[in-house]
Order: sequence, then structure tokens, then C-alpha cells
Amino acid sequence: MKVYLIKTPEYEIENLEEVEELLNSFQGPMEFIAENYEFNPEQFPFLEQISEETPLSWSELFFLCDFYRKTFQIGKSDFIILLTKRRNSFNFFSIFNENKNAFVQTSGWELFTQANSKFPIAYEVVANVLRCLMKLHLSFPNDWIHIQPLGCMNDFCGNKKEIILKLRTGDICNDCLAKMKKENIDDQIINQSLGIFEVIRDQLLFKQGFTRNINPKSIHVNKDGKIFIGNKMINLNPLESTLFIFFLKHNEGIMLNDLQSHKKELLAIYRKLRPAGEESSIDELIKPYYQGGTFSVNKTRLNKKLKEELGEPLANFYYLNGNRGEAFKINISPDYISFDIRY
Repeated sequence: MKVYLIKTPEYEIENLEEVEELLNSFQGPMEFIAENYEFNPEQFPFLEQISEETPLSWSELFFLCDFYRKTFQIGKSDFIILLTKRRNSFNFFSIFNENKNAFVQTSGWELFTQANSKFPIAYEVVANVLRCLMKLHLSFPNDWIHIQPLGCMNDFCGNKKEIILKLRTGDICNDCLAKMKKENIDDQIINQSLGIFEVIRDQLLFKQGFTRNINPKSIHVNKDGKIFIGNKMINLNPLESTLFIFFLKHNEGIMLNDLQSHKKELLAIYRKLRPAGEESSIDELIKPYYQGGTFSVNKTRLNKKLKEELGEPLANFYYLNGNRGEAFKINISPDYISFDIRY
């Protein structure tokens, strides 16, 4: 079963791909596919952005899903999920319809959690797939939409602050599970969904300070550029190591648009690690995404290697994270970092 992730123009493709990567981190029948398709505001005048606070109607948002489905002949059994920074007319976090279309608002999550917005966005993507499959109706009263929050995927969250409860529990109540069984939803889809919810839950708890008594280990970069976290050497390729060392040095964070001004330092680190390294590798690293820049790819690979080498939740201390328009940084105190490398 395929779940196509599409976006409105103001939502950055890099963020869409980060959501895709997170969703595909737990294998199962659902395959999540980020599509780099740009809706033309001239063709869809309602996309002419006045501001993110200017709401779009549900019919406009579902029209984009239907247009994409028809244009690219997406099968009726597959899902289209539209991610948008724009508010919607009823101010929902997300909603679905009977055609296996849904939209998720990507803005405003900082009001509810300190975690990267990709986590609650990914949660809403999966929840809407399940709601479609369980043939949930939005009429009230309803045994499967909980006005009083239970910590279930289908809590209504009339007070939007209540959403943090279901994000922290990552659970589906017994009544909703029974409804899923009644609708013959594949057990593997339910297990995959719960696995994704658990990953998201752990990340949210980590960002809120619930680290299960896990403390960061010190980072040491020796004179040859080898990276040690605690007593473990972390195996990264030269570009990944360059990014990691650079952002450890710039603990305050760096905007992507400012990477160009740091080319000399990035190249010096890279050539310390790989003396015959081509300058073009750094040029590609700091290019904007739309010009074929490789920052996003290398950041994703770096974080994946850290997760493989350290496991979670420890790896959370060392991830390179950020959103477009904000500073990217590694959120660890300089007190844990030491360098012998000179470049």
C-alpha cells in the first residue's frame, strides 16, 4: 500500500523528505513516498499566499489531492496526504475524506512541543491512514472519536493542547483496535503504525526532558579527525565527518543560507580528513537544494549513522537538526566537546 506525500508551495521539499524518512524507518506494508511536485499558484489562485495565517477551505485542500490523484493516475487503494503550512477553515490539525485523501497542517507545532515538527506531522499522516481504513465517521456522538481525551489516536482534541497526551502515549484504545479488526485492517499495518508511534513518542519524551536517566557522553575529535563518543569511534565518511565537526565547532547553529560564507572552513576540515578531496564536493554540499545541493542528503546519512552506531535515545544528543529558515545545530553543551584536530 502506497502513501504519497505531497505539499503546497510554501512547505519546503527538504522537510517533506525528512517526514518521509521518519515514516519509512519502520518497515511494513505501508510505503511512504515524498513527491517533489509543485502546484502552480497561477493554476490554483487560492494558493497565492497572503500569509500562513490565511486559511484554506477543506474543499480547496482536498481538490489539490484529487487533482494530483487524477493527474498521476494514483490507484484508489493508495493514499494522498497533503502537507501544508496554511491553516484550514476549521482549524484542525488534519482531516481525511472517504477518497483516501488527507491534509496535515505543518505549522504551529512549536506551541505544543519542543520536538522537531516532523514528529507530530508524521504521527498525523499515519493516524489519518488508519482512520480512513477503519471507516471512521466524523458525526457525533461517535464511539471512536473521543471528546474526553484518553491518550488514543482518535482523541478529538477540541482544546488543541490536548494533542500532547496522545503524542506522548503513542497508543490506540481497545475500542478503536476492535473497530480496526472489524474492518479487517491488516495486523501488519497496525503493527507498523504502532511502531512508528513508538518512535515518535520516544522523540517527544526526549525533547521534553524525559531521557530515562540517559546522559550524554563526551565527544572527542583527535588530531586525525577521528570522532569518539565516549570510548566508541564513530565510523563516518569524510563529508559526514566534515559536517559533524563543523557543527560541533559552531554550537550556536548555522543557517543554511550562511553555509556559503563558511566554505573555506568546511574545505579545510574536509581536506584534513581527505587530503585529495575535491573542492567540488564542498561546493555541492553548500549549494541550495534546488540547485542540486547535497546538504540534506549528507545530514540524513550522518544522523542515520549516529543512530546505527549509538542507538536511541543516546543518539538524540548528537543529531544535526533544524528547519529551513532556522539555524541547524547539534544540541549538546560545549562542555561535552573536545578537539585535537587543527586545520
